[in-house]
Parts: sequence; structure tokens; C-alpha cells
Amino acid sequence: MRLVFLLSVLFIQACVVKVGDHTPRVNTSVSSLASEDSSTFKSYVLIPSSNSVSINDLQFKEYSSYVKRLLKKNGYKDSQDKENPDLVIFVGYGIGEPEQSQYTYSMPIFGTTPTGVYTLNATSTNNGGTTQLDGTLTQQRALAVTGYSTHTNIRTNYTRHLELYAVNLSEYQLTGEVLPVWQSTVVSRGSNGDLRYVFPYLVAALDGLVGIDSGSSVDVTVRQDSLVKRYVQGLESIIPSD
Repeated sequence: MRLVFLLSVLFIQACVVKVGDHTPRVNTSVSSLASEDSSTFKSYVLIPSSNSVSINDLQFKEYSSYVKRLLKKNGYKDSQDKENPDLVIFVGYGIGEPEQSQYTYSMPIFGTTPTGVYTLNATSTNNGGTTQLDGTLTQQRALAVTGYSTHTNIRTNYTRHLELYAVNLSEYQLTGEVLPVWQSTVVSRGSNGDLRYVFPYLVAALDGLVGIDSGSSVDVTVRQDSLVKRYVQGLESIIPSD
């Protein structure tokens, strides 16, 4: 009986933690494509996909460190210029212009309304065998919603994206042909316009979806907390589960 009671308490506690978890989430959409032999290519080198971004760009170095952490977890090896890699992986990222949308909402207006219940305050007098009542009849009132007020607000969102595009390096060196091996794209739309803040969550959303064919776009929700960032930065060994 004591064991059953203990298990019941643990179950209730688990439910409370799940229901009470109000950690913000980053909602993303991930799409990956891959060739049939993509699993045979494991070593790589990262370069920016934009010609305007240098490989020595500080922002690229920071972002690529997150991507390397992701790739290592998914079975890939950074060649670090010590060997001829299987893949050249182009890294692209960016954030769109702010998009504003207007929305309206209603707020209740409270007041008092008649209830249909009456109160009689009266006095009676007896005059020659006739009873006379003198007083007032008052209808009771109660607090209730008497109407609604309409309000308008403006919401600003940004589209944040990350693309990884893997190319067969040996094929390019032999024939000059750019032969794609796999590509993965993650897109997120939200109110935070700081790509540097959002980027670790975009990387975390790709976990388990790089180098494979996802079949379709996959909705991935990532916890928006410091533990996810620490995981992507290599400071935590396990990514927090949703």
C-alpha cells in the first residue's frame, strides 16, 4: 500500500511539473533533403554560403561553432583542414524585415444590472380594522458584464532562418560539378528580432534531422531557455527535452 501511495505521489508531481512548465518555446519548421548515399559522407568543412561573409567573420565563427556541435552529435567529423573532407557544407543564415500585423480584441465592461428580485421596505398601520402598508419596493441589482470595449494592437514578427547545404567535394574536384548530398533548412517566425539570440534554438531544432530526408516539413518546438543555449555551445551534454 505504501509503494502504491509513493508511486501515486510521484505521478502527481510529474503531472504538476509538466502542466506548470511555462518556459517559452521557439516554434520552427524544419525541412531536410538527402541523396540515397548521404550516410557515407561524414567528414566536412564549413564555409559561408554568402560571398559577402568571410570565413574569418566573427559572427560566422560563433554561429559555425554551434553548427559543428550539432554535426558532431549527429555523427559528423570536422576535418579542420587536416584531411580532405567528404563534404563542403555551406552555412547560410539571416533574418527578414519586421512584419507588422494588426489585431483587435475585446475586454468586458462591468456594471450592475437588475436581478428581477425585489425587496419591500414597509410599515403597516391599522385604521378601523383596515391594514395599510406604506413603503418602497426596490429591485435588487448585481455585478455583471454590461458590454464590451474593442481595442487594437500591433504585433511585430521576424522570420529567422538557417540553411545547411552539403556538397560532394571530391566530385567537384574531379568534374567541377556541384553535386548536392543533403540540405537542411529551419525557419522560425517570432517577435524576437535578434538573430544572435535566436540562432542557438534554430540549431537545436535541426538535431536528428541533418543528413537525412525528413519526407516533409517537420514542426519542431524548442525550449527557449539557457540550458538549450548551453547545450548548443557545448557546455551541456544533453539537450533539454520538450
